[in-house]
Amino acid sequence: MPTNVTAEYAAAEQGYQKARTAEEKIRALENMLSTCPTHKGCEKLRQEIKTKLSGFKKLLRKQEEKKAKGFTISIKKEGAAQVCLVGPPNSGKSSLLNKLTNRKVKVADYEFTTKMPEVGMMGYKGLKLQLVEIPSIFRGYYESQKGPQFFSLIRNADLIVVVTNTAELDYLFEEFEKAGISLNDPFDENTHKAIIVAGKKDLPNHDDIYRGLCKYYRFCLMPVSVIAGHSFDALKDEIWKALGLIKIYTKEPGKKPRIDEPLCLKKGSTIRDMALHLHKDFLKKFRFAKVWGKSAHFGGQTCGLSHKLEDDDIVEIHLN
Repeated sequence: MPTNVTAEYAAAEQGYQKARTAEEKIRALENMLSTCPTHKGCEKLRQEIKTKLSGFKKLLRKQEEKKAKGFTISIKKEGAAQVCLVGPPNSGKSSLLNKLTNRKVKVADYEFTTKMPEVGMMGYKGLKLQLVEIPSIFRGYYESQKGPQFFSLIRNADLIVVVTNTAELDYLFEEFEKAGISLNDPFDENTHKAIIVAGKKDLPNHDDIYRGLCKYYRFCLMPVSVIAGHSFDALKDEIWKALGLIKIYTKEPGKKPRIDEPLCLKKGSTIRDMALHLHKDFLKKFRFAKVWGKSAHFGGQTCGLSHKLEDDDIVEIHLN
């Protein structure tokens, strides 16, 4: 142990040595990390703690998955992307799912109405996005019988939407940490994209707390009112933006664009990516493309394979 650490750190390290279970080790390592000095001389030590912490979290996940006693659940991805709706009990997840997908999931004023994941398809400008409502997250969720399996579904999603009517969400994010899921972390390449959807009626009394929460977790906050039924177009736009995807409309020479059949590509995709997405032979036979939209300097601009596309572009590919 370095000689320039604090007494608090020394005590935390003793706690780690005494810890026996994976959970105890994780708590002790988190305490060590919080008390370890942040100056340059302790950078190596902090990295060693983080490495050990990551290892014990993986071990704990494996142990909890074994506790699930054979309970397994999987949801096949459909549509352009999969979005998980998560949140505390009685937060309005089912109502939001119903509004966005025209489902009729049971909604009640008591907690834990949803026992298993509910699935619906949300239409968005010619595309379909799959929404999956996860049963309410509570304290100790990850240690519960079905918790690891539900978190496995969340981990597999393209976007996490936290639906809430309260700004007191610390315990929820603690459960995410137990599952090894980081949210909107710019320094973690495996981080998961997430936004918060908050009930408008709660905002006036908790505005400062919400803003602090969003700043700390780097969330985009979308206030909506399911009862009033407004803001849903803006919410759909924000979900699409957070997914990091683009819509591309194809066009044949002399014909109108296929507005009802857009292609879905990753943000930053090029005409080469689009050609490969359509058919492998398109790349071999490619001559040029004409582009209309935000990525073009003018309508019908002639472009090559390296041209980077933007959302809502219209592309007409010419082949040999």
